[in-house]
Parts: sequence; C-alpha cells; structure tokens
Amino acid sequence: MFAIFGRCNLVRISGTLNQFKYIDILRQYILPLTSAHQAANFRFIYQHDGCGPHHAKRVLELWHSNGANVLTWSAQSPDLSPIENVWGIMKRRLRIQLHILILLMNSTNNSA
Repeated sequence: MFAIFGRCNLVRISGTLNQFKYIDILRQYILPLTSAHQAANFRFIYQHDGCGPHHAKRVLELWHSNGANVLTWSAQSPDLSPIENVWGIMKRRLRIQLHILILLMNSTNNSA
C-alpha cells in the first residue's frame, strides 16, 4: 500500500482470499493507517481492484462504518495501479534469474 506517510509492508495471504480474510487484513493493517491519516487531518482514499472479496457487502459496510473513502476504479486500468508496476519489475527480475540459472546449468553440464 502506498500512502502519504510512505508505504506499508505486503501482506502474505495463505490460500485463497475471501471476504473474511480481507476484512481481517483491513482491520489489522489498513484501518489503523486510515485512522492515522484522519488524525493528521489528511484525507484517506483507498484504491483496490475488482477482486470479488474487495466488493463484498461486509467489506463495503466496514469501509462505510470507518468513514473511509474508496476510489471508484475501473477493472481495466493496470497502468494506473502501482502494484501492476511491482509485478512487472518482479517478472523481469525472475526472468533474468531464470536465464542465469539456465546458463549455469548448461555450463556445468558441458564441463562434466
């Protein structure tokens, strides 16, 4: 998550994300940041994608009851989403690592 005060750590999710896991994540990691922004008199606007758990009724009620603003977001806007850039960086780095590994394996096999 990116915020005016910086960014927070990525949260690892075991299994498949559902509305209950998402609510737990929001309560534990995101809502405290919302409160910090509001206490500092900054307007907090949360952005998420079109994933089903993000739009579950309970999740929307949680946002509403905590006074958080959620940005209306098009499902087909990856170029405007910071996380999409992170995924691109990770893919490029993994591709390089895989290429190095293949080269190492080939040189080991050729020298044996």
